[in-house]
Amino acid sequence: MSKERPILFSGPMVQAILAGRKTQTRRIVKPAPYQVPGYPRWFYRKGQTVYGIPESGDDFSFAAAIKCVSPYGAPGDRLWVRETWFCNSLDYPDATDHAKENLVYRADDPDPDFDGESIKDAGGWRPSIFMPRWASRITLEICSVRVERLNSISGEDAIAEGVSRLSCYGPGCPDGCNARGCIGAREAYQHLWETIHGPGSWELNQWAWVLEFRRVTD
Repeated sequence: MSKERPILFSGPMVQAILAGRKTQTRRIVKPAPYQVPGYPRWFYRKGQTVYGIPESGDDFSFAAAIKCVSPYGAPGDRLWVRETWFCNSLDYPDATDHAKENLVYRADDPDPDFDGESIKDAGGWRPSIFMPRWASRITLEICSVRVERLNSISGEDAIAEGVSRLSCYGPGCPDGCNARGCIGAREAYQHLWETIHGPGSWELNQWAWVLEFRRVTD
């Protein structure tokens, strides 16, 4: 039987999912896998169970243990997206029709006019971590799960993460140009990763869960 779990996404990534540009996400494996002196493989502990993760080769398939250890689930499971939101309703803790009609998402408009007043004046945005299931507008179905080093991402996978094939960070550089300051998809994803996780986080080259998904629209 498939399961449902919540997952957080930032506003730009929500926009990318809604636009159909984002079909992958990477999340750091926690707790971090570790090595034991004298052994060539890595290990991952969940509770009292230890799983071996080889750098290469097929002597142990970490995928076989994904259903047991993945905090995001296995193929066929679903993820409902939590994002920054607002509900100007006294009934917002409950899935009432009135509450649903009063939902606003920051990814759509960071500063909307709500009934003649700003979101700030109306009480402020609600953090994504506090979004209840009924308020979520996006449901994803996991197509595949794997574990790989962060730096192993390909250019095509970076595009599937929602970044552009060519991104510009040069001052005054027009969009889509090939001048200094423009970078490829893989470098753009590195920039995105460090924006979220901090400077130097890319160089750590941590193990990451790679989730491929499709948006459920039915």
